[in-house]
Amino acid sequence: MSQPQPLDLDAIQTRLDAATEGPWTTDDSEIVAEVIAPASWVARTDGDGEADRANAEFIAHARQDVPALLARVRQLEAENERLRTAWHSARRRASTAREHLDITEHGRDRAIEAAEQLQAELTTERAVALSNQQAARFLAEDVQRLTAELAEAHAATKTNREVGRVLLTELAAHRQPAT
Repeated sequence: MSQPQPLDLDAIQTRLDAATEGPWTTDDSEIVAEVIAPASWVARTDGDGEADRANAEFIAHARQDVPALLARVRQLEAENERLRTAWHSARRRASTAREHLDITEHGRDRAIEAAEQLQAELTTERAVALSNQQAARFLAEDVQRLTAELAEAHAATKTNREVGRVLLTELAAHRQPAT
């Protein structure tokens, strides 16, 4: 089906303005303009059949219908243009919003990656800290054990020195001739 030809609203308006003013009426076959006194004959249909009466009625009403239709077409064209402009504006805003959303999503993705990396580093650091705490605990236990062993060794050394002095005294006493 072919596209309808666009209406030349200005040409229709020119023809309307050149036509006899209305309103027009009909008496079955004659179309008259009521605004002129006496009523002025505008057109006549031939015949007296039903189709001729319908044609006369159509022609008579065209004087009121065409201006109303022209006004409505112009109103709809203006509304269509307003909506088309709003649609283009909305498309531009949607495109800009999409770009901003893409940038935001990219930033969010990078932030998530950074947070995941920091979480992994934190987990590693916690493991190292826990390991260091365990090592420090073991070292503290070793220091306590070694301190206790050292104290025991020191006590044993002191005892051994005393025993050694006693033995040296007894040995010295045995080496001296008895008098």
